[in-house]
Amino acid sequence: MRDQAMTLIEQGHRHLILDLQDVTFCDSSGFNALVGIFRCAKSVDGTLALAAVPDRLQRST
Repeated sequence: MRDQAMTLIEQGHRHLILDLQDVTFCDSSGFNALVGIFRCAKSVDGTLALAAVPDRLQRST
């Protein structure tokens, strides 16, 4: 996922939406990948949006 997102950003696609509907598990590696994608997009004045985030992956306050 991270490599594909970075490739898209390098190709000029600055604004990304990641559909997380089918994600069943996200550990620190997955979280770090998302942070890396966010930082890369931000470095080129882009954005990262997360769509269809499963309840179990959302932070409760």
